[in-house]
This record gives sequence, C-alpha cells and structure tokens, in this order.
Amino acid sequence: MSIIAYLELSSIDPHQLPDHRAEPSDYFDLDRNFVISRTKDGNILSKYGENIWNLKTYDAKGRCVYNFSSWHSGEDTSIAREITEEMKKIQISRLFLYHKPRRPISITLIELRKFAKLALKNRLTLSELFEERNMRKILLPSYSHLSAKQMFLTLGLIKELYYIRAKHAQLTLGPASFETISLMQAMYDKHPKAQRDAPQQTKLIPSRLYATLLILLHSELTDFNTKSDAIIELYARRIEDPMYGSPLRRARKHKAISWQDASSALDLDAFFSNKSISNWKALRDGLK
Repeated sequence: MSIIAYLELSSIDPHQLPDHRAEPSDYFDLDRNFVISRTKDGNILSKYGENIWNLKTYDAKGRCVYNFSSWHSGEDTSIAREITEEMKKIQISRLFLYHKPRRPISITLIELRKFAKLALKNRLTLSELFEERNMRKILLPSYSHLSAKQMFLTLGLIKELYYIRAKHAQLTLGPASFETISLMQAMYDKHPKAQRDAPQQTKLIPSRLYATLLILLHSELTDFNTKSDAIIELYARRIEDPMYGSPLRRARKHKAISWQDASSALDLDAFFSNKSISNWKALRDGLK
C-alpha cells in the first residue's frame, strides 16, 4: 500500500492516516465515505465521494490537492460524470496499489486530466479510451503531436496503469495490452535525447507521419499474423510437392495444384487478393 507505507515511513501518527483496506480488491468498490485524508488532529479532511481531495497534511509544503471538478469546462453530462468517477478510481489505485511507497504530491492529475479531456472530446469513457482499437485510433495520433517531455510524462502514466492492471485484474481503467504502448515507446525513443549546450537535432520524420507509419505497420503485421497458420501450411505443402501452387498453365501441364486452388483451399484467396499477392515471389516479398 504505497501511500500508507510512505506516511508510516514519514512518522505520521496512526490517527492521521487515511482509511485503508486489508485486501487490494477492496479498493475497487469503495463507498463515498471512505476517508482520503485527515487533519493532524485526526478529523476527516476529505472523503472519496467529494470532488476535491485535500492531502495538504501529507505534503511537507502543504500544496497537494486533487481537483476532480475542474478538468472540463463545466459540461455536466452523464459521460463527464462517469469519467470523473473513473479518474477517482484510477487515482485510488495509484495511491494505494503501487508497489513502492510514494509521496501524494508526486501522483499528479496533470496527465490523467489530459486523458479525460481526450475521452470526453470523443464521447468515450476512460475505460473505452484504453481499449486497444481506440488507443491506436485516437490516443496514438494525439500523442504524436507532443514534445519529447510531454511524451515522457504521458508514457509514464500509461505504463503505470498497464502494470497496475496487469497485477490487479479488477482494474479495467488501463491498457490490457502492451502493443500500443510499444508503439508509443518507439515514437518517444525517436526523439534525440537532449544534452546540455547541444543544439536540438532536426527530426528526420515528423512525429505525426511516424505515428501513421507505425499504425500501418502494426495493422499489416496483425493481418499477416491472423493468417500465419494457413501460410505456414501453404509452405509445408510446397515442400512436400515442389509443383504445389504453380501458375495455372504450369499446374495444368503437370497436373498439379494451381496457386489459385492452393490459396482457396486454405482460405487465403481473399487475403492474398487484398494484399496483391498472386504468386510465391509476391508472398515472400510481403513476408520480408
């Protein structure tokens, strides 16, 4: 329990601690009266059901406040309210389920608010935004416009949510797969790492174009992977019979299975047609 561990290490008196639960799974269904923070006297300062969590007593500089009501322009719709509740659940998981002690002031809402705004703009909840198809379609193109520093911060949060979800299956407010995160990491790694007094290197490929290329490459690889077993079987039959999959004229001459019939038998004809693959050479080129 990261925040509890941090506060105990900071010699906070037990009566000042927030509420906490024995089992990690208990944090996914908290009631509105769960105490987020207490004063030095032990009085309740903030509860889960409130939209402002005051954690100043847990911050040496007295600045830590989580505001869940100011992330949008006041649009009080059902989806905005649902996103707000999702933000609270995410922040609870970051506070109590992280694997190391951490200061509350370090768990800011800045990047999470950006995710919330992007979700609301696209009329999605956060859980929907973190679905793989929406991460590639919506999150990745938006991410491509960020500076290297902003990418680093966004990537840090998205990885954190992925690892928390991987450890706690009850939390669906994070990516279930690392695929799009890998693409985001590749885009961030493309940025030259700044060195003191060194001029900024010009990017060879604009980030937006690079994101598009990554998405197209990922889509292409996914398409081939769905047909990988059938393609392997096609090659296996070719090894058994060198004439298997020959051009139509040659197949007729040698009474062999033609390319068209071989493709159809393995349900590859539509796939090959879509990829403009009409012979063994084109298939090899497509697999390179």
